[in-house]
Amino acid sequence: MNGRTANIYKVISIVILGLCIYGFLLPLISPLMEKMLPHIWTCQFLRITGRPCPFCGITNGITNLYRMNFNGASILSMIVFFLVLVETAFRTMVILTVSGLKQKTVSRLVIVDVVYHTLLVGLTAFYVIMFLVIKF
Repeated sequence: MNGRTANIYKVISIVILGLCIYGFLLPLISPLMEKMLPHIWTCQFLRITGRPCPFCGITNGITNLYRMNFNGASILSMIVFFLVLVETAFRTMVILTVSGLKQKTVSRLVIVDVVYHTLLVGLTAFYVIMFLVIKF
């Protein structure tokens, strides 16, 4: 059972690491995608409502962080960048070490991981609700 749980967790971690790498590359590929697919690549919320969504500007903010322009980056983009950086480091550690861990340790790691991501989803939902209440 230990090998199977560890392998499944490792595969999930590889997928999440891939998403993190995509998140880091997004500011670099975004200008190209915007030119190739302008109607698809724009924020659909902004296009439909005419108002920015709760996440509008994060890609530009992270691009400013890459350019070391901290004044052009919003607090939200700095938080997202930090969270993706931490997630990338954590997933890399999991991928490299999970196969050698005991079943009990893997189970605890999975529980902590699920609780952490549940909190992130809850905080994100709270942020979106507060944004919509305040802005609309």
